Amino acid sequence: MDNEQALQQFKTAIYQNNYDDFDVIELGLFLLESGDFQQRWDVAKLFPQVGEKIIEPLLIILENENIETEYRWFVARILSEFNDLKVIIPFTKLLQTTEEEEILNVVAEGLTKMGNSAVKSLEILLQRDEYSRLLAVKALAQIRHSDTIKPLLTVVDDYNPEIRAIALECLGSFHHKPLIFILINALSDPVYSVRKEAIIALGMQSKLATEFNLVTHLKPLLYDINLEICQQTALALGRIKTDEAIEELSIVLQKKTTPIKLKKKLLKL
Repeated sequence: MDNEQALQQFKTAIYQNNYDDFDVIELGLFLLESGDFQQRWDVAKLFPQVGEKIIEPLLIILENENIETEYRWFVARILSEFNDLKVIIPFTKLLQTTEEEEILNVVAEGLTKMGNSAVKSLEILLQRDEYSRLLAVKALAQIRHSDTIKPLLTVVDDYNPEIRAIALECLGSFHHKPLIFILINALSDPVYSVRKEAIIALGMQSKLATEFNLVTHLKPLLYDINLEICQQTALALGRIKTDEAIEELSIVLQKKTTPIKLKKKLLKL
């Protein structure tokens, strides 16, 4: 059987809902592997109709980096049609591990497309073990939808600093006034990576600087024990650009005890 015959047989099985009497999954996989671009495209449009039974065999293909990229790209497109934890979690892992831009793009788009319905599934994971919470918060950060705010707020005090940092980074992208207090509170986090995300987020809230006294909250971090935090705070105050912010930067610049590296950063500002 050549590919054109196989494609016609595949389409007929799909249109007739003939999934039990005909091994449509094997035929679809065959066409995805051996077909040209158009044949793969036709299969990808119809394959999701077969249902969740195709998820497992497709995931095996997607996660094998030795397989041709275009083949896996089509597989990822098909899987993105399923709002299922069996898909959401592998997609999230791929975002952290693969360096293939084509795969990264389609996986990221897939998570974003799942949107609110995916958020509900991920909320379940936030109530489980640390590894599950980390995967869930990474996926929520990728979705970047206002519906993620509520579940992300449940982990801003998580004992895992990586989870806290990711949650704050994502929350900082939303311009909601109630979140400012969360970010301010995180400035005193004992872990520098968490403080850093809070500083970056507050630096992007220049319009609220006066209302929330952001300079007052940020300026102590110009003297943080971690030089990277000092530099990030300087950048944040530079973005805020109020007279008070500029004055604080000038004070640090003039101090003899200020590290040369930080002074160079201040001069650039």
